[in-house]
Amino acid sequence: MRYIVLAFLAIVLFFSSGCLTTNWAHNKRHFRKWREELAQFHKDIDRILFDLPEMPAESAAPYPTTQQW
Repeated sequence: MRYIVLAFLAIVLFFSSGCLTTNWAHNKRHFRKWREELAQFHKDIDRILFDLPEMPAESAAPYPTTQQW
C-alpha cells in the first residue's frame, strides 16, 4: 500500500505542474523546490502542532538542497 501511495504522489508531482518537459535541468528545478517546500512544511508542523523551537543543530537540511543530480 505504501508503494502505491508513493507512486501516486510521484505521478501527481510530475503531471500537476503542467510543465513537465524533456529538459532535465528544468525538471530538476521543480524537484528541488518541491523538496525545499516539503522541508519547510515539516518545520511548520513541528513549530505549530508540537511547539518545538527550531534547533541550531537542525538548521541544516537532512539532505543537500543545492546538490546537482
